[in-house]
Formats: sequence, structure tokens, C-alpha cells
Amino acid sequence: MHDFSRYLLNTTRMADNSSFEILDDEMIIKESNTSKILTNLLVIPFGIPICLENLLAIVVLLRSSRLIYQVRILSINLAFTDFLAGLILSIPDDVFGSCLLKKYFTAPFINVSLITVTLFNIDRCCSLKFALRYYELVTPKFLKVACSVSWFFGILISYFMFYDPSHVFGVYCGVMYMAPNNSFSLITRVLQLLTILSNLFMYIYMLKLLYERSSAVSGVHCNDKSKTKTPEAHHQPTNHKLSAKYQIRVVKKLAVITGFFLLCCTPYFLVKAIPNIDYTDRKMRALTAVTAGIMFLNSAINPVLYVWRFTESRYQLKKILFIWNSEKLRKLEIERKSFFASYQINYNTSSEL
Repeated sequence: MHDFSRYLLNTTRMADNSSFEILDDEMIIKESNTSKILTNLLVIPFGIPICLENLLAIVVLLRSSRLIYQVRILSINLAFTDFLAGLILSIPDDVFGSCLLKKYFTAPFINVSLITVTLFNIDRCCSLKFALRYYELVTPKFLKVACSVSWFFGILISYFMFYDPSHVFGVYCGVMYMAPNNSFSLITRVLQLLTILSNLFMYIYMLKLLYERSSAVSGVHCNDKSKTKTPEAHHQPTNHKLSAKYQIRVVKKLAVITGFFLLCCTPYFLVKAIPNIDYTDRKMRALTAVTAGIMFLNSAINPVLYVWRFTESRYQLKKILFIWNSEKLRKLEIERKSFFASYQINYNTSSEL
């Protein structure tokens, strides 16, 4: 009789546990469906402008033949990855099936964009460090290989971000933020965090260069004031002053670009780097979603920083916008020729001094 009562008690406990599991599964499914609807409502309107903006940037860059090849190749690669990221974000989750495969299409483009921005910063730092030798080291072939490598590692990192050894081919079919923690996913988080830290170090290096160049220009300016100048010398700036002022402008632009990149991407990767984070907590899921949205915002800012700031790119954009206005196109062409002619004169003058 005692054994029978114990059997009934165990059976009741098992029934209660199974009922709780069923309720938990139903809650997870219900919450997943709600999350999917909210994601579609928020992400799709966000992805469409990113897609269109970067598509226009690609067209403009392909037409911008006067851009230096280093900037042009890296900018096209960056705009292409951000275009694909915006395109995938614009597609509803249901299109990718019940396995929630959308993350496998979005993550590679985000990772390639992250690597390309890093390559961009390395390229600009090398141009400041090595001066004329930079053009011998960074060739078009080298940049094309670097862009190809960025795609290889971007796709590889994205696969191991969600690697699940318990499923076929390691494919994880769950929600992105609930991906299993293992050595592979840990390595990807470390690599992404190291990429962010490398950009932070480059940012500090560029600020150091900015301080040094500013001090150099201030020193030259003070020395010039203390000297007696002839009227001819008064109107002819020294080559050192021109070079230093140009480098200050370059470093300022790089500091702004890298600053925006760090501001958009660092919060998300810092949250992902937190060990044993509890994603069952709604606050943590909301924090992850907000930081991920800020990171995607970087794809919308990139064309402004890497394309529209160039005079040649703005000229090509105006040509597209005023394609039906022949008079406006003629004026734009005259302004363009005048700009490059004055630029060439200033460059030759500074080289001779």
C-alpha cells in the first residue's frame, strides 16, 4: 500500500513536470511569434532605406573614376555588404522558413562590413605612416585579395557564431540570441571584440597624429611670425605647412569616421562578450535588440562617411539626379573641371616649394 502511494506521487510529479514543460514550450512559441511580428514591423522599414542608400552609393562609386583606387575598392566592398545587409533585413522572417535561417544571411554581411571598415582604417593609417611608400605597398591586387579574404572570414565567423554540434551540419534553428555557448561561439565573440579593440587603438593613434600635426603647424606658424618676410615669400606657404595642414584634415576625417564606427558597434559586441548572460530575462533581450539596432544604423551612416564626403562622388550623384537637365549638367561639368584644375595647380605648387 505504501509502495502504491509512492507510485501515485511520482506519477503525479511527472505529470506536473510534463505539463510545465508543455506550458513553457507554448510560452516560448508564443513569445517567439510575438518577437517575429515586432521584428518585421521594426526591421523591415529600417532595412529598406539602408538597401536603397547603399545601392545608390554603389552606382555612384562605379561612376567615380577620379577617386583613388584604394578608397574606391574598399568603398565599393563596404557599400555592397551594407546593401546586402539592408536587403536581407527588408525580407520578412517567414520567407526563410521555420528554422529561422535569416540570421545566417544577415550575420555574414555585418561581419564583412565590420572587417571592411577595419581594413579602411588600416589603409588610412598606413597612408599617413608610410607616405609615398604606401602606394608601393597597397596595390589594387593587394586590396582585391584583402576584400576576398574579408568575405571568407566574414562567412566563416557567421557560421561558427551559431554553431550547434547537436544539429545536422551544426545549423542552429533557434532564436539568434539563444544560440548555444561553446568553444566555437566563444572564439567568434573574442575575434569580434578584438576587431573593435584594434579600431579603438587606431582611433587613439589617429588622435595622437592629430595632436602632433597640430603642434607642428602651430610651431611653423609661430616661427613664420618671428621672421621678416619679403612680399614674395609672404604669399608662398612652405611645403611643410601645406603638408601638415593637409594631414590634419585627413586625420580629422578619419577620427570622425572611426568615432562613429566605434559608437555604433562597440555596445553590441560588449553585450555579447558578457559571459553567461541570461537571455531569458526580457531586459537583457531588449538591451541586445537595441544595441543590435544601433549597430545596423552604422550601415546607414557608412555611405555618408565613405562616399558622399568625396567631391567626385557628389558630382556623380548630381549627374544622376539632374540627368534630364542638360544645362545643369553642363554647369556641373564646368565646376568639376575648374575644381580639379585648381587642385592640380595647388598640388604642383606645393611640390615645387
